[in-house]
Amino acid sequence: MGCAAGSVAQYLGGQKNCRVVGIERDPLLARKARAHCERVVVGDVESGNLLSKVKGAFGAIIFADVLEHLRSPEAVLAAAKTLLEPDGEVFVSVPNVANWRVRLRLLLGRFEYKDTGILDRTHLRFFTRHTAVKLIHSCGYQVVGMKTTSGRGKFIPTLLSALAPGWFAYQFIFKAVPCRSRR
Repeated sequence: MGCAAGSVAQYLGGQKNCRVVGIERDPLLARKARAHCERVVVGDVESGNLLSKVKGAFGAIIFADVLEHLRSPEAVLAAAKTLLEPDGEVFVSVPNVANWRVRLRLLLGRFEYKDTGILDRTHLRFFTRHTAVKLIHSCGYQVVGMKTTSGRGKFIPTLLSALAPGWFAYQFIFKAVPCRSRR
């Protein structure tokens, strides 16, 4: 969902031998993604009928930095369950608005949007680990794994992100499966 120019699709197809179907609302990015996807559906994922154009059952659906851009991420995430195979998984990555850099800026009275990053000016929603898990659960999924990214740097930021993810994670990546009773 939100395949952009297809860099994730390129990795999945080339390195993991996956068949990838992309959904992208930007026609120019969708055209680039076609080089790496079996098929690309062009349109707004929040459009009521777009998901009905996606045929098949999928082993995994990836929302890589997508949900924070949506007006109603819960509706899209819940609807995605209808596209999953019985043992299918959903992967969700969201930026951590509670990252220490954002907190420090807030303490200094600054909440300034940027062109990219946690406070990207195109973000409509902001998530902490708690609110992201709450969203995923409310849509009928169970979180079965979580990883973090640390943003800049290597060893120290990665270590801090693992030790105190609520403070130091730049991004959360969740693996979730539909709850059995809510399928």
